Amino acid sequence: MRSFRIGLIGLGNAGPNRHLPAIDTHPRASLSALCDVDEPRLRTIASGRDVDTYTDYTRMLKKSEFDAIHLCTPPQTHLELGKTIMEAGVPVLIEKPIAMSSEEVEELIRVRDETETPVTVVHNRLFLPYVQRAIHRVESGEIGDVVSVTMVFSNEDDLTETGR
Repeated sequence: MRSFRIGLIGLGNAGPNRHLPAIDTHPRASLSALCDVDEPRLRTIASGRDVDTYTDYTRMLKKSEFDAIHLCTPPQTHLELGKTIMEAGVPVLIEKPIAMSSEEVEELIRVRDETETPVTVVHNRLFLPYVQRAIHRVESGEIGDVVSVTMVFSNEDDLTETGR
C-alpha cells in the first residue's frame, strides 16, 4: 500500500500538538516536510525526523512533492497560503477557522473550482455524538437558526479516537 506524502505548514500549536500525532499514527501517512517561519522551533520539532524542512512555504512547494498539505498557520494567512497551495495542485487541509471572512472562504472556493484541487477545513469534533445530536435538533426544527456555538472541554482527549 502506498503512503500519502504529507507536508505540514505552521508549527505553533495545532500543527505539532494535533496534526503531527495524527499523521504519525496513520498507517498510510508519511510526513515529507515541515515548514515554519520560526527556524529554531522548526529545527526542534524536526529533530529526529527524516523530513525536509523549510522556512519558506513557496520554496517547499517547489522542492517537494505532496499528496496533501496540512495548513496550520494563523487564520489571517489561510487565504494567501491556501490559494498558493491549491494553485500548485496540492490538496490542502486548513486548520479552523478556515478564513477571516465569508468573502475569503468564497475566494478559496473559487480557487478550488478553478484549479479542481480539493480543500477542506478541520472538523475534528463534527462526528461526536453530542455534536451530531445538536445538528439533528437544528435540522429537525427543534432549535431555530444557530447564531453562535461555544464548546468547553474540561478533560484531555485523544483526537485519534472517533468517539464511537
